[in-house]
Amino acid sequence: MLDPFLFSEKVRLLAPSEIKNTMLGLLTIVALIVAFFVQPIVGRWSDATRTRWGQRAPYLVVGAAGVTLSLGLVVLADSLWMLIVGVMLVAGFSNTAQVAWQALVPDQVPENQHGTAAGYKTVLEMFGGVLGVGLTGWLLAQGNLFGPPLVAMCLFFTVLPITLVSAK
Repeated sequence: MLDPFLFSEKVRLLAPSEIKNTMLGLLTIVALIVAFFVQPIVGRWSDATRTRWGQRAPYLVVGAAGVTLSLGLVVLADSLWMLIVGVMLVAGFSNTAQVAWQALVPDQVPENQHGTAAGYKTVLEMFGGVLGVGLTGWLLAQGNLFGPPLVAMCLFFTVLPITLVSAK
């Protein structure tokens, strides 16, 4: 929802014109590299986690809280280095939450209903993605740099309690 819109806007504001495209490519690659390492590590940790809140809940909460703080860093970044660090943190925390989220269907749904549940989950994610991209584009077109991260945070903290309660 935020990449490429928010990141492109920040690069437009911070990078000299001769390296803007290079910076966008670098941000994308850096985020993918972070995801490459975070997903298997956090996935293994979450598979082995046993807490009174459940197996996945700590990772969903840490991911959502971390994304919130990281998005604040991205919005407030006043240098390319701060933007790169913010994007890396967003990627790390969002993938932490995503790993736990992806494991909920196998954890919570009977095996004979995995396909149906995964289908519903995918449709809802696509709906949220389209709505989020449209709203993000509209907010940025209005010159509102704080709006897209606030929308993302609201979505995280709306879905998080519903997920935590229903996954018990």
